[in-house]
Amino acid sequence: MNIVLSGCERRELTYPSPYPLCDVLVNVDWSDVYPTPTGMTVMFFPTDDTAPTTVQTNTIHSASPRLRKGTYHVVVFNQIPSDFGTLEFRGMDHYSTMEVCATATTSKWYKTKANNDKIIVREPELFAADRYENFEVTDAMVETSMQNRARSKSMPAVSLNLKPMPMIYTATVRVKIEGIQNVRSMRGSLGGMAQGAFIATAERNSHGVTHLLEEWTVTKDEGSATNGEAIVMITTFGQPLNALLPTDSKLFLSFLLVDNQTIINKEFNVGDLMQKDEHEFTITIQIGMGTKPGEEPRPEDDSVELPNVKPEGGSDSGFDAEIDGWDEEENVDIPME
Repeated sequence: MNIVLSGCERRELTYPSPYPLCDVLVNVDWSDVYPTPTGMTVMFFPTDDTAPTTVQTNTIHSASPRLRKGTYHVVVFNQIPSDFGTLEFRGMDHYSTMEVCATATTSKWYKTKANNDKIIVREPELFAADRYENFEVTDAMVETSMQNRARSKSMPAVSLNLKPMPMIYTATVRVKIEGIQNVRSMRGSLGGMAQGAFIATAERNSHGVTHLLEEWTVTKDEGSATNGEAIVMITTFGQPLNALLPTDSKLFLSFLLVDNQTIINKEFNVGDLMQKDEHEFTITIQIGMGTKPGEEPRPEDDSVELPNVKPEGGSDSGFDAEIDGWDEEENVDIPME
């Protein structure tokens, strides 16, 4: 992010105002965001806490607002708030309170034992943002803009360069399973995750929520008829602010076996098992990968062991590349911390 005094020519935008205004050019680089957005929002928050100036545009690489003399905190993010279906925005009148959150959802099969303030959320869409604090519009910049307009020159007096970065992680949960031929269906949840983040700081909020894990893919190990792994991928804001302990996030798994009767439930503490790649914005959680040298054994180190059962109808196995769901009306109690 930087500020440049510029003479680049732009088509003038007019904003009726009783105050002298400065022509500003905001350049936005989306090279770290994929897919490239189709619109953007740029907001200028005066440090005197007056109302922000907002530009919403389908022109994603630049915006040309006119601003009064003053000091501003500037934020840019992809799209406009109404474009999103799985995100909601809160506190957008003030820079310090701007918050983006995953929207709540419900499930026919999922019920909780916890308090009413524990919620299930949808997977958040791509959200990327950048910010610049204490951007100053001076008397000299305003005067330059007034002189340019008097000469019919459409030129910004100052430019600002911003480069948004993603704020959403792709999380992969990988579970090693012994007795994988006995799996007919599988589902689960990942609890203790952040509902959203503060846009001004990119810090995750402290609201613990739960993601459902329903679209699993399973594969057998090469050369094995009984061992393999199950994998699911979701999008998430990651862990809440100050989540440090193993018990801060919990992975719940529920297996319906091939007899169509036996249900095996497992719960794991994974608050400290989230391997983050801040460059690629990924999180990996692995169960059953063995105990690392020098560490104490824990249940999360071991593969999930499933008992042998007689398949319903006498078939050899219910195994498939994508395991089926079971009756959505059947409730499974999933504890939420």
